[in-house]
Amino acid sequence: MTQPFFTGLDNMKKATSGGELKLGDKEKVIIKFLDDADGEHPIAQYYNHYVPGVGSFPCVDGIYDHCPLCEAGVKRIYRMLANVAVVDKDGAVVNFIRKGREFVSECLTTYLDEYGTLTDRYYKIIGDSRTMGDTNYVAFKMIPTELPKDYKEVDESELRRIDWSTFLITPKLEELERVANDLRK
Repeated sequence: MTQPFFTGLDNMKKATSGGELKLGDKEKVIIKFLDDADGEHPIAQYYNHYVPGVGSFPCVDGIYDHCPLCEAGVKRIYRMLANVAVVDKDGAVVNFIRKGREFVSECLTTYLDEYGTLTDRYYKIIGDSRTMGDTNYVAFKMIPTELPKDYKEVDESELRRIDWSTFLITPKLEELERVANDLRK
C-alpha cells in the first residue's frame, strides 16, 4: 500500500458527521468500513511524530531527502485512518477510526486476509481497556457480525465520506527543521 501523509485533524472532524470514534471499556457499536471519497481506499496509512508540548507531525522520510524529526531521534509511530459508518436502529453516522499498528495487526489484517476486503460486511467494535507503561488507553476488538433485524441497512450513497486527499498535506521542511533544532537545544 502507498504511504500517504496526514495533517489537518480538526478539518477532518468538521468534514464528518460524528468525528473520531472513541469507545469506553466494554462499550460496543456496530460499524461498516467505507471507502474514502474517491471510492478506492478504505484505509489511509501514515507515520507520525509526536513532540510533547509542540504537536504531531507526519514523517516526511521519502518525501524529502531526509526527515529532521527522525534525525533528531523523535520516534516515528504508524497510524491508520478509516471512514466508518456507525450503525444503530435510526441509521448511520460517519465517523473515523484513527489507530496504530496494534489495531491493524490484530483486527484489520486478519479480516483482510480472510475476506479480501473490509467494506462488504458489518463489524462489532468493543472497547478494551489496556495499559502500556504509564499510559491507559482503550483499544478496539473487532468481530464480524450480522446487522440486527431492527437496524437499517446502510445506504452508502447518502453518507458523506472524508476525502483523504484534502488532508494529505506534507509539512514544509523548514518547519520540521525548526522543531528539530528546538529539540536539540
